[in-house]
Amino acid sequence: MKKVLGLAILASLVATPALAGETFVRNEWTKNHSLTKTDLYLKSNTHSNRYEKYDSNADKIYVDGDLDFGKGGISFDKLSVHKASASLWGHYNEHNHTNVYGTIKTRAYSKSKAHETTSGVR
Repeated sequence: MKKVLGLAILASLVATPALAGETFVRNEWTKNHSLTKTDLYLKSNTHSNRYEKYDSNADKIYVDGDLDFGKGGISFDKLSVHKASASLWGHYNEHNHTNVYGTIKTRAYSKSKAHETTSGVR
């Protein structure tokens, strides 16, 4: 019985919380490592068609010479009348096909290390 009582007293002394005025030191290390991998496969097809039709016309009339508006009416002196015209017409077709393909690979490595020390008196 004395042994059991002695052990109980000894155990309670060892498990006693810190007493006032006791010093302590705490060291904490943290290490982190990470790796992120990305493999992105792309495949894109683009088809485009363009159709144009056009028509353009121009007319020009001009007079070369003299006109005389006298008492007897209108008289012409070396008069010539010119007419010019132009026409443009046509069409345009365009067909495009575009392929984009490939793989984008990324690798991101991260490594960090931290150390914290705390000390004091309780």
